[in-house]
Amino acid sequence: MPDPADAPSKIRRYADILNPLFWNKEFNRVDRVFEWACTMVRVTGIRDTGWDSYTESITLLEDFTHLRGLDLPKDCFPSPANTHVRLALISYSHMIEMHVPYELLANLLRLRLGRKYSVHPLAHLDKVRGSKANGMRRIVQASPFEKITEIQKMAKMAGVPEVGEALEGIYNSTIRNAVYHSDYAYTITA
Repeated sequence: MPDPADAPSKIRRYADILNPLFWNKEFNRVDRVFEWACTMVRVTGIRDTGWDSYTESITLLEDFTHLRGLDLPKDCFPSPANTHVRLALISYSHMIEMHVPYELLANLLRLRLGRKYSVHPLAHLDKVRGSKANGMRRIVQASPFEKITEIQKMAKMAGVPEVGEALEGIYNSTIRNAVYHSDYAYTITA
């Protein structure tokens, strides 16, 4: 199990890798700073108030974090430590599936490559699968692995391959698949 004391150094490592994406001297040009601003505020078009899956995801993850910090009553939770780990696994899997981090990285890399901001920078990875009964096309969104692979390609092209390597370092398809397909069992042994 990872040592929690190592967390600050790991956070610093990832911050050092990602920080160069957030500002580049080229962004000082009026046309480029506009693209950068669109990326930072995640311009998405018309949406109703409160209709942001990212905000909902952050709230859910904060809820899970608070739940993991509670002393759970043993009469309801016979193995509280196991419950905390299960909540952490669900949190990890949820984070891996979130669109915003991938889209943010893809757009920041697009800017470094001299491209414009895109509302859906990874949409070209999505697949159309047949049609529903009502004639509407069914779109299957790209998997985290496909998004990471695309971001790795973009990062190499942009001269920052460590960005793609960092994503690869945090993604574990075995854990993600086991948790999201309910195909795992976890116990703490003393």
